[in-house]
Amino acid sequence: MTKFLLAVLLCGQAAFGAKPTAISDAARLFDSVKKNILRSAESLPAENYGFTPVPEVMSWAQMLAHVADTQIRVCTRIRSSKLQPNISEKLKSRNPVTKDSLLEDVKASFAVCEAALESLTEESAAKTIDLGNQSTTRIGAINFVISHNSEHYGNLVTYMRLMGLVPPSTAPQRN
Repeated sequence: MTKFLLAVLLCGQAAFGAKPTAISDAARLFDSVKKNILRSAESLPAENYGFTPVPEVMSWAQMLAHVADTQIRVCTRIRSSKLQPNISEKLKSRNPVTKDSLLEDVKASFAVCEAALESLTEESAAKTIDLGNQSTTRIGAINFVISHNSEHYGNLVTYMRLMGLVPPSTAPQRN
């Protein structure tokens, strides 16, 4: 649904000469990093979800849970003040954590952010919200999520390279 809305938005802008907005730019960047994270998560075999290059850093599964948790916590604040449960805590209670269950959580978290993006108007995007440790605009909160996701996609890329895999953002460039 979001891909369709984004395509309509971007095509509509091009067809009518409309200029991109902060919201349409954020939606495009969000969709790009979403695709890379989901393609990575889907392509990695389940047996590698516990991979960590060194004990001091998050495993692949913990990294995905952290991304999902951050998305849900920030994007629900964009639409309301209700705080959502911590997915990272949910992971600790699952025995065992499966690739499929984690992917469900990650996809659900992306849907929460897509709904938050779709709810924004130019006016509401500029309104301030409280994220607990700081205040920011709603569009600033989305930009934080995009930056955070990009940072952790970079971690996932490194993990994939250490496992001898080609990350999805590079794969189309290879023959």
